[in-house]
Amino acid sequence: MAKSNKLWMKTAFNKVPKLYSTENQGDNARAFVKFFSNFSDRRDYILEYDPEEGIAFALTTENGEQELGYISIPEMQEVNDNFRKHRFPCPPIQREMHGTPKEGYRIGDVKEGKIY
Repeated sequence: MAKSNKLWMKTAFNKVPKLYSTENQGDNARAFVKFFSNFSDRRDYILEYDPEEGIAFALTTENGEQELGYISIPEMQEVNDNFRKHRFPCPPIQREMHGTPKEGYRIGDVKEGKIY
């Protein structure tokens, strides 16, 4: 698989703080990586990340619901790899690569529906 097709890339997560480092920021925390689904309205806004474990703390939005929690980037990549293995033309999970603002997404704005 081409390196550019991977969800996780070291450069993509450069600005993402380590796990537990933004817990006192509340709605002012920022997400510098965003994943979206091609098959639903799911969005994952990555707030913190542990590169050794591949675990991220994220705000997930889907079907009008919002939830803060942990997600596994390697598991998400495995889902995409399985789709490619079965020759599906489009992986179900993609990383936004061209729309993320340099200052990131303010989580309060995502929660208020100002950002999709």
